[in-house]
Amino acid sequence: MKSSTIWNAENPDLILALVLRGLGWAELPMLSIHHHIADGTLLRLACSFQQSDELEGIDVVWTEQRALGREGQWRRDQLLNVSQDG
Repeated sequence: MKSSTIWNAENPDLILALVLRGLGWAELPMLSIHHHIADGTLLRLACSFQQSDELEGIDVVWTEQRALGREGQWRRDQLLNVSQDG
């Protein structure tokens, strides 16, 4: 864990908007922020932990309380196969 006070948001655009308003820092894909770094709006921090835009893994979670339908099974299988495609 990097901090005991971590905020989470599902939307990277929301995270970027909060950072641009000065509310902390974030790990975001370089593709979405490179122009902000180039124009000096954002500063790239040097961190001691691993940094990568590459997919490190996917957790696929579903409930065992009810069976997945055909769509759910298809989505689960597609996600589970992502790491095998690389």
